[in-house]
Amino acid sequence: VEGLSIDFLVYNVYGFTCYAFFNTAFFFSKRIGDEYARRNDGHQNLVRFNDLFFSYHALILSLVTFAQSFYYKRGPTQNASLTARVFFFGTISGLCLSLVFSSGYNTVYLLSFIKLGCSMIKYVPQAWLNYRRKSTVGWSIHNIILDLTGGILSFAQLIIDAA
Repeated sequence: VEGLSIDFLVYNVYGFTCYAFFNTAFFFSKRIGDEYARRNDGHQNLVRFNDLFFSYHALILSLVTFAQSFYYKRGPTQNASLTARVFFFGTISGLCLSLVFSSGYNTVYLLSFIKLGCSMIKYVPQAWLNYRRKSTVGWSIHNIILDLTGGILSFAQLIIDAA
């Protein structure tokens, strides 16, 4: 896994964990669904089984890749950065506070914002590592292609569902 940013793996696993919990809550919880409808002029949420399946599929594959980072050789400095640790523990603290002081609906929405944050920043550490090393060895462009394709298809589904 030399050449692969551990921060990318951390953000990816954490983001897909939040996404899976978000989809699970919206798919199975009547209370969350009712609160969504109340706050959105009676509209029902658009989380479907395929969303649930995708989020757990992505989480499992991300966990496999993360586990491989412990098994295969990595450089002595390949660890999660302080920035990634602060992001992780800061957002976990926020989730805990939200569970205590806010509604379940707001906590579920906080999960979606964490997933969005992870998606926005997860490639930055990898790009920085590639720049510093002046190499992309150890990094597969297929990750980006699959991620981009999934994002485009997700937006397409939202547009179709909203029509």
